[in-house]
Amino acid sequence: MPRKYQAAAIQFNPTLGQKEENIQQCLDRCREAASHGAKLVVLPEMATTGYCFFNREEIKGEVEPIPGPTTERFEQMAKQFSCYIVLGMAEVDPLTDIYYNSAVLIGPQGIIGKYRKTHLYAADTKWSKEGDLGFPVFETELGKIGCLICMDYTFFEPARMLSLQEVEVLCNPTNWNIEKCPAPAWFTRAWENGVYVISANRSDRERGVQFSGGTSLIDPDGKLVHYIDDGVGIVYGEIDLDHRKNKLKDRQPKHYLALPLNLYLNNPLLVHRLYDENPLPQGKKSFLSIYQFEPKREDLEGNYGKIAEAANRAANQGAELLVLPELAFHGRITSLAEAEQAAVDLASDDARMGRLIRLAKETKLSIVLGIVEKESADFYNTIVLVSDKGIQGKYRKIHLNATDKRWAKAGRDGFVYVDLPLGRVGLLTGDDCLFPESTMSLAVWGTDVMAVPAAVMAPHPVSVKATRLPLSPEYAFVGDDPAHWHLWRMRAVECNTYIALANQTGESGMGFSGIFGPLDAPRDEVLCNQEEAVKWLNIDTTSSSGIYPDKPVRIKENVRMRSPRLYDLLVVER
Repeated sequence: MPRKYQAAAIQFNPTLGQKEENIQQCLDRCREAASHGAKLVVLPEMATTGYCFFNREEIKGEVEPIPGPTTERFEQMAKQFSCYIVLGMAEVDPLTDIYYNSAVLIGPQGIIGKYRKTHLYAADTKWSKEGDLGFPVFETELGKIGCLICMDYTFFEPARMLSLQEVEVLCNPTNWNIEKCPAPAWFTRAWENGVYVISANRSDRERGVQFSGGTSLIDPDGKLVHYIDDGVGIVYGEIDLDHRKNKLKDRQPKHYLALPLNLYLNNPLLVHRLYDENPLPQGKKSFLSIYQFEPKREDLEGNYGKIAEAANRAANQGAELLVLPELAFHGRITSLAEAEQAAVDLASDDARMGRLIRLAKETKLSIVLGIVEKESADFYNTIVLVSDKGIQGKYRKIHLNATDKRWAKAGRDGFVYVDLPLGRVGLLTGDDCLFPESTMSLAVWGTDVMAVPAAVMAPHPVSVKATRLPLSPEYAFVGDDPAHWHLWRMRAVECNTYIALANQTGESGMGFSGIFGPLDAPRDEVLCNQEEAVKWLNIDTTSSSGIYPDKPVRIKENVRMRSPRLYDLLVVER
């Protein structure tokens, strides 16, 4: 098996009603890519037919079985050049006459396998059925290859299912639209799974739909290797299988048992209030606030003074919830000795916590921050939520980083949320959010806000320049964007929740805190760079009727559109 090889992604604009011409152009571009040394070539979604079909009747003459006449032609191409081709096409099952939006992987020996799109975009639902083949990984001489299609990348689970099967390269035939590309979701799936993502898109307009281009190759570090914005062309890049990252070793499947549940299949307001047990808070319009700063090590007075000043600023703006960084009292903790000195025993009358509770009373804020908690002989990296009522909730960090492991025990009690008048508030750390299972587990249980104290150094936001494509600025950030990909924005969008990330800056944190809204477009957010800052954002968690949700954070469309019946592998201990 070659450990390094050239891959290519083809940006191509098929024409509705011109299937033969589309196929021939795809073959020509595959020939060009293979002639330039590409051993793996990825074509767009529905590359042979175009995408925007009205119904089954209109696409009826375009669908084909796999294998079939079209795949035979690409088999000849793959054999001629000893390469592998991923082709997006409309498939018909000869036994059922059911249509699928499919991708087929073809190699020098013929068809390796196929994948049927699982998470359908609105246009797909007019003619195709959800895929029924699960998430297969194909073993080839180029490594373990997986195929997902377009909308599948909106959800973390499909790529994670493939990663748990040790996939090395994710191929993405796509017809991504509305959003500027390379899409933030593509970066996320590459980075969180430590794999390559090869995305082949189109860049034209079809029946009023403007596609986003951005065909690209993203490496396992989330680095954009190469991309093209608009037009037709080929992106080349090297695949180095030894560059794959193991991002799975610190997963905690025993805490992910909410993931196979589908609470949003029915009216969520009804489901959450069944049996008069644990209903969602009524919700309200309110303000969230974050404070990004660098807690100085062992400077309790200085750190508390900054916290008090930030709390008063937030309260003066009308905020109801203030999120502070992880380990905000004492700064970075690197050893058991430091933990012992900084530790708080929440069962006793600790002066530091008493002082914080008094501050919450004075400012009428709920305050979330990270502390060192001691219980018996054990220490925990703990997130607490305090208000004028005292300590209302605590969460012991589950996903410990390398420094935490020098002094802290991992939490054993799972994820935690607290119900406040402004909504259901989940408690996490920045490191927990590196694992999408954490945020989605809380989203399934209806969190409106995730309060995230953090002290993380990665991943840094990724910038992407302005697009030349005529995307609507109402829905897409079309200009130069220094934070085109921000992991915590993606976590908010995936879960349709607000995320209030308060990161340390300086020695122990990269900064780039923010409050992110539940939709990818238009963006509803505030961002920090790396300076000390207090930021706030107004939110709305209400439902006008109280019967059905009418705000994105309560509808949680992305949570509803998951396919939990396919996700069992996510909770299997390895």
